[in-house]
Amino acid sequence: MSWCTCGRRAPRLAATAAVALAAALSSASGVAQAAPGSRLLLTLAARVCPKYEDIMANRARNNIMESLRDLGPNTVYTEGQPVNPAVEETVQPNCKALPHWEFSLGSDYITRAVSGYWGSLSIITGATREPVETKESEPLLDSRGSPTGSSIHGAVTIELNAREAELAKKGSLWVQGGTPSDPILSKRYPEQYAFGSLRCAIDNLNGDNVEWVGFPTGYTHMFCFAYYVQPPPTAGTIIIRKKIVGHGSGVPETFSFTGNVSFNPGGKFDLTVAPPSTEARTTFIRGETKTGEAPWHVREEVPKDWNVSGLSCHSEKGTSETAIKPKHEATIVLAPEDTVECVYEDRFVPPAGELTVRKVSIGDTGTFGFSIKHDRRPFKEVAKVFATTLQEAFPVDALPAPVKVRPGNYTIDETSATPGRGTWVVTDDGCDNSRGHGVHRTIYVKVESGESVSCTFRNEVRPTASLRIQKKTEKGTGSFGFAVVSRDRPAEAIIQTADVTREGEPFDAHGGSTDALYFEPYLIQELPPPPTEAGHWVLVAVSCDGQDVPFQAGAAIVDITEDASSPVCVFTDRFEAKEEPPPPIEESARISLRKVTSTPDIKLGGKAHFTITVTGEGPAPAREVVVDDQAESSATFVSADPSQGTCNKSLPLHCELGELAKGAKATIHVVVIPHKAGRFTNHAVAGLGNPDPDFSKDTARAHVLVRARRKRIPAHKPSFTG
Repeated sequence: MSWCTCGRRAPRLAATAAVALAAALSSASGVAQAAPGSRLLLTLAARVCPKYEDIMANRARNNIMESLRDLGPNTVYTEGQPVNPAVEETVQPNCKALPHWEFSLGSDYITRAVSGYWGSLSIITGATREPVETKESEPLLDSRGSPTGSSIHGAVTIELNAREAELAKKGSLWVQGGTPSDPILSKRYPEQYAFGSLRCAIDNLNGDNVEWVGFPTGYTHMFCFAYYVQPPPTAGTIIIRKKIVGHGSGVPETFSFTGNVSFNPGGKFDLTVAPPSTEARTTFIRGETKTGEAPWHVREEVPKDWNVSGLSCHSEKGTSETAIKPKHEATIVLAPEDTVECVYEDRFVPPAGELTVRKVSIGDTGTFGFSIKHDRRPFKEVAKVFATTLQEAFPVDALPAPVKVRPGNYTIDETSATPGRGTWVVTDDGCDNSRGHGVHRTIYVKVESGESVSCTFRNEVRPTASLRIQKKTEKGTGSFGFAVVSRDRPAEAIIQTADVTREGEPFDAHGGSTDALYFEPYLIQELPPPPTEAGHWVLVAVSCDGQDVPFQAGAAIVDITEDASSPVCVFTDRFEAKEEPPPPIEESARISLRKVTSTPDIKLGGKAHFTITVTGEGPAPAREVVVDDQAESSATFVSADPSQGTCNKSLPLHCELGELAKGAKATIHVVVIPHKAGRFTNHAVAGLGNPDPDFSKDTARAHVLVRARRKRIPAHKPSFTG
């Protein structure tokens, strides 16, 4: 769950800073020694594989991966699912245990800090202990640190010291394979291994040599697995350079490429030329091309209104072989320790016609409207055109195009944009041949007789939403961590901590900023204090803006939208005092939730009856099952009768049902009295302690029509006189 886009986590330390690197390497001499007492355990396992294709990739396949070649099958892990030795062994059968391998732990990291024949690898800084070494065999422990009766080979189990435990709670305990000065242990094993992949605890997103360790609800024991390739290739460097000519709009232009040189999905990557520069470049550190291996290759997807006017490749040492193929493709047989640079030169070709409006969107896609007016008739549109972007950073023409106009001065105004992940902002605009200039959402352009002019608007989505997390406890107090990450575009987790000092009161979480978020769903993973001999914490409810939401294994999802742009989410835990900790919750389970009413139509003041049914869907028994039920308008609680477990006696209703085996059902009969006439809705959500891939669907509603009582009109009694 380190969660990142293609830019990786923004490095907190510059990888190129010699001072920072020297400090990182020297810090190993003053490390803190391991000390018992945290009750948090970490098993570090190393594996060696014959080839990269034998290694399962992490969830994000992109150019953050520090392996010299692309990896094998896609991950089978879901977001937030802890690394599991049974999964690792099943998916990667060709990889073997690697004893006597070292791991290092620290409080921070530097991205791609150390280079050698193995490429360029990230390292930890602020070491918290001396490097630890894997053993031939180590007892295999479950998620609570209890022996399973089995063994795990090529691994070592450590207990976190006090500093490491505190760092883990804050999402700042980092693990790397090897040591900061020698991440591939080349001094002990000269040119024997190359880095493949690393995943730790719930951080199985990116494919670099540093990952963080966190302990979700119910876990006191986590795993890290590092994978290496033997025999290793020797690294080389491939540089792709983009040059443009004949375009002076002043707007950044993005060019898309594909090829196996990139590890992004589909081999895609982009280069953006930002004025006043006319060039852009990117660097790939890749393995040498061995006999029988396919060469590296790259091809430009030439955008509309551009032509490739030149393509050439050059080997710095003359040891690599390159070839230029049709459709703008370059192939490279990369030699060890050589650098190959390929230069793509594109020339802008103005579109046929008079005036064309182009649109580039960054951060999202959408439909944008433009109004074209002549300066002599500013209140009458010459044309109204629309552009729909289908791919970020890739320009499209507004239609209909081109627009036929008479010579003269014109204004082009961006008038509308479909809602995006945030607020659309025009960041650049301009026209080719310096015929136009822009101010905010307006371009002023001059069109000469017989001339074709193209003007480009570049919009970016700016995050304007926010999220506030609060923590409330029952029967105890403590310090709780939270990791927040976008579900749609995983990036580095935002870590916050809430220190609860009084029961029953919500305390704000503080730490990483959640004041600039996009309109999209976010996963919030709670990291509670570890279980002790006195008991353990159980998550019993999650609500966002007063609305209960489903949860699983300490995680919930909040969907931030334009209509709900600043939600406040409250996590409520209760301390369960038990002599023995509950059995570990490791296997996935699913539950289904159904809600019906037996009183679809009642009079105001009458009782509304609801039945909630929870079914265990397996494969494992669902544990610590919770149902929260709330009325969406005012009502009086009458009763709640569960078939198992217990419920409180007020609204919102909270029921704890315990365990549900596969196929088992539990029902709750709820009776309330609505206070207002109209449509009355009762909303139920479920939570459980197991990992559940579909937990966000664990919600159900039922409706009752409440009819107002008719007012009685007194009968007219005639009076008689006489």
